[in-house]
Amino acid sequence: METTRITCLHTSCLGFAPLIFDLQPSFGFDELMRTCEPVWSALDADPTLPKKLVGLGIVLLPLILTLWRPSCVKLDPARIMA
Repeated sequence: METTRITCLHTSCLGFAPLIFDLQPSFGFDELMRTCEPVWSALDADPTLPKKLVGLGIVLLPLILTLWRPSCVKLDPARIMA
């Protein structure tokens, strides 16, 4: 089970890395389209990539909320994920 999650995380990060790390606020339309090309190639190779990314978000949400929320904010992960 954990191996599957790690594989999904790895695949999702590699597939969407250009949009996460290479996209700049100053980019115009042409630069945006060039940045998206590797993402489209990754999606062609693995059409389930978006589902993997969403699945990882659901799995990682409680961890993210625990690690990065201010102590004064009380968030209930059960309500967010409902």
